[in-house]
Amino acid sequence: MKKTTMAIMGMLISLGIATAQDVDMPTDGGMNKGDMLTEEQQGVLAANKEAVQAGREAFKNSLTQEQLDIVANKELTKSERREALKVTLTEDQQSIMNSNRVASSIAREEFRATLTDEQKAQIRSSRSERDGARSRVRVRNRTRG
Repeated sequence: MKKTTMAIMGMLISLGIATAQDVDMPTDGGMNKGDMLTEEQQGVLAANKEAVQAGREAFKNSLTQEQLDIVANKELTKSERREALKVTLTEDQQSIMNSNRVASSIAREEFRATLTDEQKAQIRSSRSERDGARSRVRVRNRTRG
């Protein structure tokens, strides 16, 4: 009797875990960009993404071996790695980081200016749905731990 009960409990628990993993989380931040954005807006986003990636690559390529070792050190937390790296940055590297940050901010503002009120409302709605789904998943995962 105990073995049967334990087997049934085990199946129920594993079924609950398996179904919790099937939560439909949008991979694109909750927006179906194809339906929501114009071709021009999609082009602007793609160009912005490429510019951000190019800036990141330029920064990564400027790192010395010592700095790369700091970034790769998994014994440090993310914040500790960030602080340790900050101390070693040259003026040129700080300038690259600042330029990337400013360019990203400008691109984001330019893109926001192209959005209609309806698109903004859709983005806010999808963002709150996405955040709610993530919160539910975190709570579910926390209660299992």
